[in-house]
Order: sequence, then structure tokens, then C-alpha cells
Amino acid sequence: MDHLKLGIVGAGRLGSFHASKAAARNDVELIGVFDVNRSGAEKLAEKYRCRVFDSLTALAEEIQAAVVAVPSVLHFETASFLLKKQISLLIEKPMTTTASDAKLLLELAEKNNSQMTVGHTEEYNPAWITAKSLIQSGVPCLIDARRASGYTFRSTDIGVVLDLMIHDLELILSVVPSKILKIDAFGFSTIGGFEDFAQARLTFENGTVANLTASRIEHDAERVMKISSAYQTRIVNFATRTIRSIHASDDVKAGRFLPDHVSPEMSAEIQPDFMAENFPFSELTYDSCDALAEEMADFANVILHRQKSNVPASQAAYALEVAEKILKLI
Repeated sequence: MDHLKLGIVGAGRLGSFHASKAAARNDVELIGVFDVNRSGAEKLAEKYRCRVFDSLTALAEEIQAAVVAVPSVLHFETASFLLKKQISLLIEKPMTTTASDAKLLLELAEKNNSQMTVGHTEEYNPAWITAKSLIQSGVPCLIDARRASGYTFRSTDIGVVLDLMIHDLELILSVVPSKILKIDAFGFSTIGGFEDFAQARLTFENGTVANLTASRIEHDAERVMKISSAYQTRIVNFATRTIRSIHASDDVKAGRFLPDHVSPEMSAEIQPDFMAENFPFSELTYDSCDALAEEMADFANVILHRQKSNVPASQAAYALEVAEKILKLI
């Protein structure tokens, strides 16, 4: 197989983005699009010079893989239908709206020898790729993840845990080398329907603690994660693709500033410049990254070259399992 015959299911905002990334690739042939809103599908098909299909069944007969970009509550129904047709899938996040449905999709994919990845685009952020090594080292860390936006009137079929927090859950759970010991959570609904603000605290067996805050009722957008250990801190800004790294000096690590070693006279002398000299920081900013293009490339490589995905469905399903436990505590 030298190219991938792909269909887009869902002609909305995300479906349009995915269509543009697929159309730009030489190893992907964009066959067509299906949406219950035919006018939207026609506009997308015209823009990217592909076909409009009248039914999901008709589309499935012509493709090897599909992007599922329908509303979250329809992910399971749509994905299960396509998997039974042995169609490989890139499903927008959240994978499904329940952990049990996600498990069923994993079983269907295995039974039908289909590949399945999930659209957690932050996995392709170069700042995260660098920063996550501190967590993977196994050293107990304190992780503080904050993700916020204004109310966009999108994803109103789910709350902020599955809309925003799921991004940071997936990232953290994919790299912490330990099982979860305890979960605490708090949240509330402001607009109505589902929670619009949520906080969760995950305590892991290896001593790592992750505090996650997600809100979609903020004036200022924010996508930041702070990862702290005894002698090192990394602050990741996902929006600007920036990492600020703070490292303790060798003198700090050697214990040369223990109370018994520092006289009052010495402390008065070293205090003004102590932080600058013993906890210096560096900042690294990465070039712009097209995460959706990277995601499409990843999906194509999984199918065409049998490479391992950055976001295999099993990984996304685990994040959904933990998200569901958080929701039960809110």
C-alpha cells in the first residue's frame, strides 16, 4: 500500500481542518466526505475536490481509513459502524463519552484488524516532547496543569473535563511511570448542561502528584503545565511552544546552604542574589508547529508503515477512564 484512501466523517470546523491536511499529503488520497448536513459536505468536497457521499455505508465502501469529526456523543456510533467495515480510524478527542464505549471500540478494532488513533494534538507540541522527560525519569514530581478558554459555544454536548482537561490528562497519564493511588475532584456548571469548571488532583504510587484545572468561562486563554521536582522545574506554555527550565546549582544539591552551614552574616551577604545564582533559568521557544498536519502524518504512517502512533487508542481510552472517575466525583 503506497497511499491511503481516506474519508472525512463530519464536515464541520474540525472536519474541514482534517480535510485540508489530508489533501496536502502525497500519500493520502482524499476520497470524499459524509455529513448529515449535506450542504456543509458539498462545500467541503468542492473546496478539496473530492466526492460527497449520501450515506456512511456508501463512503465506507470506497475507503481504507476515516477521520471521525462528528459531535462527541456520536463518536461511538460512528466509529463502531466503520470498525465493523474494517476501516481504520483517526477519532477526534474525546475518543468517546464513556469508558465502556471506548473499551468496546478497542475490542472492535482488534477483532477487525483495524488501526485506531485519537486526536490529542498536544502530543505533537515540540515543547511538550522536550519537557516530558522530567516526568518519565521516575523522579516524583508535582505537576500543575492549567487549561482555560472563554465559552466558545462548541463542544456543548460535553463538559470541560472531556472538552479541555482530557488534553492534560492524556499527556500526564502517558508518561507518569506509576499507577494512580487516589483521585480528588471539584467542579461546577455556570452556563448549564455540563460542568464548565473543574479541578482534579491525582496522587500516584511513586509520589508524583498532578493538579489539573480546566475552565471554559475565563477571559484569558491559558495552556500551561508546570513540572517541579526537588532540583528542577520546567514550565511549558503550549500556546507559545515555550519551555522555561529552572535548575538548582551544584552547591544547592551538595547541601551547602543548610541552616547549620550558613551564618547570619553569610545569609545577609548571599540573599540578594541567591535565587539568580543558585536557581538560574533558561528559556527555549520552538518554531511554529502544525499539530494537525503532524497528526495526519502519524495516522498515515501507522497504517502505511505499521509505525506506532503517538496517541494509540488504548492510551486515549485510559485517559477517558480516569476522566470518567473525575466526573463521578464532581
